[in-house]
Amino acid sequence: SSTECSCETDNISHPGCGIIPSTSTIYNGRPASYPWMVFLFAAPENGQQSFCGGSLISDLQVVTAAHCVAGKTTDDVAVLLADKNAQEKLNKMDFHFLYKIEIYPAYNLAMNHAYRYNSDIAVLTLEKPVLFSKEVNTICLPSFSESRETHEGTNATVTGWGLTEKGVASTDQLLSVEVPIISNTQCRKSY
Repeated sequence: SSTECSCETDNISHPGCGIIPSTSTIYNGRPASYPWMVFLFAAPENGQQSFCGGSLISDLQVVTAAHCVAGKTTDDVAVLLADKNAQEKLNKMDFHFLYKIEIYPAYNLAMNHAYRYNSDIAVLTLEKPVLFSKEVNTICLPSFSESRETHEGTNATVTGWGLTEKGVASTDQLLSVEVPIISNTQCRKSY
């Protein structure tokens, strides 16, 4: 038996992925709309609430950072299909619940900080599939033939509800910014 991928297709993206509504985005930390962005709300720990972002990759699965869900159970994390205003959906408790949390096996909380985040990825499976619309859609994944491409020297769009330069979480408005992709060598020199 062969260990090679015997997939029928090179493309693993969900059909119709990557379509942004015509009321598109404004970059450089400005308001944005990305229909695959989800807001992950975690049960409070030590009185502190935590949240993360994720991307819808199918009608049942979300990809996120492992550190957002490590040590948590499916009962600890709720998913909001936030579109733009996560706070509004949070107030309405408009949650989708998890069936399963799968953390990439190489991720290890005990490892040195710099190395820990190399494998910082998890896939979450929802209890029920979501319905796609203009406001809810999947992000496209790279094809198998593109998987070794580094994209060094190009720009990437980063989106989320994280802390702004003022130190305030933007939970009421999804933001986006374009950042350059640098080589691992250049990254090691800087960090």
